[in-house]
Amino acid sequence: MNPYDETLEIGDIITSYRKGFFRITEIQRRFYNEEDEKHFDHLEAKYGERPNLGDEYNPLVVSRKLLDSKYKKRGGKESCDISFCARLRPEELKRVQGILEADPSIEQNSIRKYDEALRADTKEPPVVTDDEISGMKAVLEQCAAGQSVEGLLERLCPTLFCGIEIANSFVNSGKQFAVYLNDNYTISIIYDEVDGGVTRFVSGEILERNT
Repeated sequence: MNPYDETLEIGDIITSYRKGFFRITEIQRRFYNEEDEKHFDHLEAKYGERPNLGDEYNPLVVSRKLLDSKYKKRGGKESCDISFCARLRPEELKRVQGILEADPSIEQNSIRKYDEALRADTKEPPVVTDDEISGMKAVLEQCAAGQSVEGLLERLCPTLFCGIEIANSFVNSGKQFAVYLNDNYTISIIYDEVDGGVTRFVSGEILERNT
């Protein structure tokens, strides 16, 4: 197992795999299983040796995002190997706590976005109608490069996308992701990630599926 801070607890403010500041909501114990065995090459690079079935390995930390790396209000759900998580330096923790105390809406926003992501994890996404597709095409045609991808998705289809973080919710390939809309259409978005982990729109299109 990779070394990690065994003193981390639920409620701690940390840095995680992605940029920004997060509050721990769960620390899940993990045991090597048959599904892990399918991805052993990845695990071997991380842990250095093949575990036995049933062996416990690094916990999974689930957290909710509070701020980006520029100390701006953000939200969403993060999950990663505990070895990527670290406590903040004392001066950094003091700064983050001061920001949270000065603006209670940051914590409220974090909780709301986290709860939305949890709900999205536990149900099938709604299917978009063909009439909604026409409206989404118009939005994409008017969209300027450089705007927030999260904001764009909420404009495209609030019911489907609201509160969902890009990296945790869609299958990405490099800096592109595609989302199934219905049996006929998929939306494809090209994006860049800038400072603070913010995703910026580059281009997008609605693709008709081959049937």
